[in-house]
Amino acid sequence: MPIWREFLTNKDDGSLFYTGGEAYALDLDHQTQLKDFKHELAETFQCSADAMAIKYFLPGNRKTLITISKDKDLKRMVNFFFFKFWSLSSRTTVSEAAIPSDVPVDLMQTDDAIVLDEPIETTPLGACPFSNEEKHRRAAIQWENIITGVDQRFNTFAEFREALHKYSIAHGFTYNIRKMTAIA
Repeated sequence: MPIWREFLTNKDDGSLFYTGGEAYALDLDHQTQLKDFKHELAETFQCSADAMAIKYFLPGNRKTLITISKDKDLKRMVNFFFFKFWSLSSRTTVSEAAIPSDVPVDLMQTDDAIVLDEPIETTPLGACPFSNEEKHRRAAIQWENIITGVDQRFNTFAEFREALHKYSIAHGFTYNIRKMTAIA
């Protein structure tokens, strides 16, 4: 039995919300197994867990759905949203002239330089009160090489910003992104 919801986009901030039903909250952590998660969803929505497909959006990406098909995928989702939660509590300074994340690539000006000069505070991996430090360190290891060098290309500014944020968590540094305008 499919559970249909209509997802709508908030025009002010780009966040998603849905209509057509009640909202449910489930506890997820790094120990949650996919079969247990599916079982709890099946009980909540009175449907079969066998035919269930679970998908989610990455933080900051409202276009690509990620499928959860094994325990590792579920743990990765928990990590993405765990770090997103902690990064929201940090101080972020971005110039108002920055390119919005929803701007298509072909509208971006490639002549604009990006300067990293002021800090964005990030939460150290061990500072989270309910963290399992070793598991978070393993998650951060996945992000250590997400930025490979000068010739690396990103499709959008949002993709670059997300990669830089993950890279900064993995390497424990702070940064600031601001758009530079050409001086004529």
